[in-house]
Amino acid sequence: MFGIGAGEIDVVIPGVIFSHGQIIEGQVLLTVKKPTKAKGVFVKLYAEQKYRERHSDGKMHDATRILYDFSVPLDGEKEYPPTPAPVSYPFRIKVPEGAGVSAMGSLPQINLGPFSIDLGGISGSSPVRWYLEGYLDVPFGLDVRKKIQLNI
Repeated sequence: MFGIGAGEIDVVIPGVIFSHGQIIEGQVLLTVKKPTKAKGVFVKLYAEQKYRERHSDGKMHDATRILYDFSVPLDGEKEYPPTPAPVSYPFRIKVPEGAGVSAMGSLPQINLGPFSIDLGGISGSSPVRWYLEGYLDVPFGLDVRKKIQLNI
């Protein structure tokens, strides 16, 4: 962290390969360097896809679409005191059923249960990437974050 920020965070999980419907169990380890007012400690599972789109100016622009985003609070809003050792926050978070991408010819579609997103008009879409992120939400400051890419 190079001396910047309120502390350090780590996310510990048994691996990075998971299936839809599987529960990910792990822990977020938080070390706080100085007293820090924060909205809480969270773990978030999300999926994103990068793509290129044509704007009204006729130019292609890179963009990112969030396809799934689910956060679980692990601790609440308070002033977090300095910690000599990491504080452990265990968590369980489920990979959603059927929240994958299925190819229908060249028209990808995201199936999120009762909702679906047609991505057929997007040029140059990349594969969907899944991430698990632990973070301390520090208002008006630098959040303490750790992100792990998952294979789902």
